[in-house]
Amino acid sequence: MCTNAFRQTQPEVFDDLAALLPDGAGASGDVLPRLLANNFVITSSVLVFRAVLEQAGPFYPGLAAAEDYGVWLRAARVCRFVYLEQPWLIYRDCGWSYRREWSPAETARALLDNLDRLEERFPGTAGRHPGEFSARRSELYGIIGGESVANGDRRGAVLSYAAALRQRPAHLGSWKRLLGALLPSGALSR
Repeated sequence: MCTNAFRQTQPEVFDDLAALLPDGAGASGDVLPRLLANNFVITSSVLVFRAVLEQAGPFYPGLAAAEDYGVWLRAARVCRFVYLEQPWLIYRDCGWSYRREWSPAETARALLDNLDRLEERFPGTAGRHPGEFSARRSELYGIIGGESVANGDRRGAVLSYAAALRQRPAHLGSWKRLLGALLPSGALSR
């Protein structure tokens, strides 16, 4: 079971806290397809049986980010989820946070690693959800490519956008980004 949370953005300010996740962000039941698209599990809200965690496998602390997301993906393979829309805790989102230290590309790489670990632990999972897996991988490679462009790493951008296209060959946005990385700066805007 997991719940939504109230988001606190200023220390010691508890008036008019809004929900961290928008209505409809979470789901109950067989949630793996939904979790592949977006993590709606707020770890501090989770109540889970030990047996589920033993089946799902451990947190992998070597990841730069999102080690909890990997556990929830794997748990979704072994149990059904119950998500409560009503916030039941306060999520402090003020001050310094490890999460703010990670670049979007670092987070995307950790999420890709989580998808790999899910498939290693539960072979065939990607085959059961091919559309969701390929869409998520394509999106993550696109994030890595975008950061490569921003950092002036043209080769990294080309490799990342090509990886995105291998996941979703008909995705026109990925083709455009790949062409933009291959052509001289500004060539697409002429």
